[in-house]
Amino acid sequence: MPECDASERNAILAEFDRLTKRGLPRNLTGYGCLLFILGGGMFAALPVFLADQAQSQDSKIFLTVVIIALIVIGIWFTVRGNQKKRFIQVQVNAALAELRQFPALAPEDRRATAIRLLLSIPKSDWEWRVEKLRAEIPDALPYVLAVREVVENRPGRNASNGGRAGSQSPS
Repeated sequence: MPECDASERNAILAEFDRLTKRGLPRNLTGYGCLLFILGGGMFAALPVFLADQAQSQDSKIFLTVVIIALIVIGIWFTVRGNQKKRFIQVQVNAALAELRQFPALAPEDRRATAIRLLLSIPKSDWEWRVEKLRAEIPDALPYVLAVREVVENRPGRNASNGGRAGSQSPS
């Protein structure tokens, strides 16, 4: 694994900070499912409520609109909520495509692409992914592992905050 000098370490950490400030889209699938189930249950009970003659027409219309809104929002969150997973997969594929041309990349592109790959792969997957990456990006893997080591040993990372300096860690 190649060693990084002080200027390369600083450049890696600066690029890591820049890329982690953007953050990732939130996964809202769980909220969508909950709203859809809640709205569906209320929709199933709607005929019982609408049959009650003591309720005003306005309250019946309001309840119907609220239930339909819950169902629509639930479906929207469920369909769009999985955006984070798709975003991460696109990031991994793009980073791998760039790293296949590793010798031709400029140093700043190497850093940014390696860090994007580190941020896109969950930390728990790294052990088995390294073997797969060895076949996919043989020229770039030593550099990616060196960048990973720099990022994991960065100042401000400690056990009290789960090993993270800030809200994201190299995943």
